Amino acid sequence: MEIKIWINKLKENGSVFLQAGKGVPMKWTWLSSYADGEVKEGICLLFDLYQLRSIAPSFSDVSLDIIDWAEEPVIFHTPVSPLLRSGPISKGIIRFALIKEPFWNKMLFATGQILVYQQVSEVSDALILEEPFPLQGKNVKEMYLSADGQVKIIKP
Repeated sequence: MEIKIWINKLKENGSVFLQAGKGVPMKWTWLSSYADGEVKEGICLLFDLYQLRSIAPSFSDVSLDIIDWAEEPVIFHTPVSPLLRSGPISKGIIRFALIKEPFWNKMLFATGQILVYQQVSEVSDALILEEPFPLQGKNVKEMYLSADGQVKIIKP
């Protein structure tokens, strides 16, 4: 599938359904169009570390290094930025992942914005991709990371 097709569908609808590899269907939505009433279970997908500034408070160099140097996919939980009014925020915490895998990073980069990822049940109009999505693998870790470097492992 060409990235243009995917982006056009995303622009038309504000969200897109994908089926990646043998993973479960997923919905990707623009963070900027995320409605207050939507499910709070999403994960913000970042293609660049600098995008973190728009969803979380300023991070220390230690915290940024933890994110940047993670070799396996990690879902981080962190306090939300007071500037972010709507999104997948639950009890003042937002979840995000820096997607480094080249195929998916390129797709995210092409949008130029933060997208919110949610797993969904069956969907009939999902775009099919052969490439497995990194956050649907078995080796995905989860950790709490504060702006000043406090770390708690949630899922090793």
